[in-house]
Amino acid sequence: FGGYFSLNIHARGYITAAYYLVLSENPLPPETKAYPFTVTTPVSKFPPVLNVRLKPAKDILLNALKSDKARYRWVAAEKLGKIGSDARYAVEPLIYALKDKNATARRYAANALGKIGKEAKNATPALIAALNDEDEWVRHEAVDALGAIGYADNYTVTALVKLLNDKDTWMRNHAVTSLGKLGPGAKAAVPALHANS
Repeated sequence: FGGYFSLNIHARGYITAAYYLVLSENPLPPETKAYPFTVTTPVSKFPPVLNVRLKPAKDILLNALKSDKARYRWVAAEKLGKIGSDARYAVEPLIYALKDKNATARRYAANALGKIGKEAKNATPALIAALNDEDEWVRHEAVDALGAIGYADNYTVTALVKLLNDKDTWMRNHAVTSLGKLGPGAKAAVPALHANS
């Protein structure tokens, strides 16, 4: 905002608190106050001690996933990914977000599910379906998420083995990586891995 000095306070699982040093004649734009992912406070000078109370992110992010604004939806998914395994409460909403009409939202939903990890094993069928998404970045995030979750059921292993013959080199390479992350549960993939080595 015009190069004004700002102080941003971050904590995992909480909404960022931002303090902007602004001139009284140049207040923050109105849209800044409406942005759900930052609690913005304009100040004319910084006090020697800041007493900050951060807002928990859970309800704000879950509501944003249902926003009519695509940017809010994908930013919410992105931030849930940064929370990681502590965001296991968001698995079902993120599964739903894999069908979002916005490709960026779908991409970050897949990424977030991967970062939540093993707690997101219920998402594996939806991630397998996302391997056929029309957007290549969604497909890329989905294959990585399957490996990160590490749930080696027959459907996941079969889907990853099928990718070993994908026309996309990136997908083939990351399918191998994801199969490796599944460990002994993916032993059925060994013949196909040998055949493609």
